[in-house]
Amino acid sequence: MSQFDRLATDFWTGRISRREFLTRAGALGLSVGLIGEVLAGRLPKVAAASVEPKRGGTLKLGLDGEIDTIDPHKTVTIVGGQVITQIYEGLVRANPQLDGMVPLLAERWEQPNPTTHVFYLRRGIRFHNGKELKAEDVTFSFERIMDQKFASPRRPDFLPVQKIEAVNDYTVRFTLSAPYGPFLTKLETLRVLPNLPGNDFARQPIGTGPFSFVE
Repeated sequence: MSQFDRLATDFWTGRISRREFLTRAGALGLSVGLIGEVLAGRLPKVAAASVEPKRGGTLKLGLDGEIDTIDPHKTVTIVGGQVITQIYEGLVRANPQLDGMVPLLAERWEQPNPTTHVFYLRRGIRFHNGKELKAEDVTFSFERIMDQKFASPRRPDFLPVQKIEAVNDYTVRFTLSAPYGPFLTKLETLRVLPNLPGNDFARQPIGTGPFSFVE
């Protein structure tokens, strides 16, 4: 697989962000036209055909900078983001064309009115420690971000959220103080952690992502 094929595939499959794709594309000297084709969702056939899912194995990353932290609610660097997306996941993520959001840990959601968003979690999802994903984990993660003492850089993104509720084990409801257009986009940064208040996730990361941190 060529460097371009690998880069396009990583972007299309959500392994890297749009910002990281543009950074790497510039480093490779790709033309503006070619970059635009990938951003528009027109993945070259050779790259699409080469994607073969494989379970297991070890991921080795070569990063171009220092990671500030692997706590997903604290990191503010691109390299930190490269790592946390392998370990943690959120309720939603951007689609490959970056023009909308698609379910991830949530199997679906609904918006019964302009200030209410209800998410239905996928069943059977487990964290790396074996715990099943439940609504309590989502509320724990959100409240952790909103704790002023914790000082998460994500907190300002969610100030319009008035209330979060675990309706049942697999349903979470967000109530906003007013309609908030970027809500779903911002929600991508709400990486869901298991409800373990005493755990130091910067040293003992536990997520639902494709890779677990072992040392």
